[in-house]
Amino acid sequence: MDMMSKHEFYCENINAGYSERNILNNVSLRIPAGKISVLIGSNGCGKSTLLRVLAGFLIPTSGQVRLDGKQLKKYSAKQVAQILAVLPQQSSAPVGLKVIDLVSQGRFPHHFVFSRFNKQDEDAVLEAMEMVGITDLAKRDVSGLSGGQKQRVWIALALAQQTDIIFLDEPTTFLDMTYQVEILDLLSDLNKRFGKTIVVILHDINLAARYADRLFALKDGMLIEEGDPGKVVKKDLIKEVFGLNSVIVEDPIAHSPVVVPIGK
Repeated sequence: MDMMSKHEFYCENINAGYSERNILNNVSLRIPAGKISVLIGSNGCGKSTLLRVLAGFLIPTSGQVRLDGKQLKKYSAKQVAQILAVLPQQSSAPVGLKVIDLVSQGRFPHHFVFSRFNKQDEDAVLEAMEMVGITDLAKRDVSGLSGGQKQRVWIALALAQQTDIIFLDEPTTFLDMTYQVEILDLLSDLNKRFGKTIVVILHDINLAARYADRLFALKDGMLIEEGDPGKVVKKDLIKEVFGLNSVIVEDPIAHSPVVVPIGK
């Protein structure tokens, strides 16, 4: 797979929510192309809502999202899906669906109604499965896989779309530590080898600091800090965002900041 082109992607003065409840308050940010960006913050701070707005799944009440200088809402859903792949927080596949059939669904944005699956599609699916190391699982039932294997399958589906940008909402939730590191190593590899722009929500602040090029910290629907992990992960911010007293030390392997809770 060739290195992807770099898209300019940002939002300005976003306010958004559900029904009468506002969740995001005047959020503006720019996603750095070809980097890994991680959204952090406590439960309910607006991370998933922001990701939904950026993906075009939720229309903001005010403000705008721009892709390559053009308002996102001016693109068709198909056009967006050819640039941006989204892996939601909870993904499920019908019982009996084979891995290769699920990954093949990633080719839908490249088809017209009634157009047939061609060799280009087949090559894209096989390449996506090879990239995430699931070629040997092609004929397996998705529902019978382990948590880590399932996440690899869903990431392969996103890769089969052949997009420059990938959004992932808490891809390591409910996985044990081994699988969490495995999935984040995979995303890091995809970023470095293929220039993918990756935006991910993570709960684990230490893993976020280890893998992110840029962190975006949210609190009560507002963006309160952004920058590289060394700038963002400070004890004052951890106290403000998570209500946690801590000390910050250096990861001896990655040399990224590590939050050590003080507790009571």
